[in-house]
Amino acid sequence: MKRLNKLLLLVSFCLLLGSSNQALALEDEFICAAAQAIGCALDAPCIKGSADSVNLPLLWRVNLKDGHITSLRHRGEERSSQIIEMIEEENTLSLFGVDPGSAWSVYIDREDGKMTMTSSTYDAGYIIHGDCSSAFIEQ
Repeated sequence: MKRLNKLLLLVSFCLLLGSSNQALALEDEFICAAAQAIGCALDAPCIKGSADSVNLPLLWRVNLKDGHITSLRHRGEERSSQIIEMIEEENTLSLFGVDPGSAWSVYIDREDGKMTMTSSTYDAGYIIHGDCSSAFIEQ
């Protein structure tokens, strides 16, 4: 049941982001969804497609108060990562962290929710474009 609820949340979130042109001001807790990903491995052609096509999470729950990002893959696997550094500017937010074997950064527009995430390992690099919203977080 928990997995079905997460899938319904993902579908609803993607429909909302795809149909909404209004600003989605972000709170201290929000969810980000990957719209498109690019993965480039050493000595291999780059792959462009869904986050799952390059073995990356589909959703992230960001909690700025607790300093963690929890990722969710399409099979229901969750993993938490500590936000090591956070830089807030006028309307943008930059987050940085390290997972075992990789480093990541996220740049988010706090007004419209657009985001770009990068991640790198010793032999590959990834770029994810997507959107973030506080709309599905219970306050």
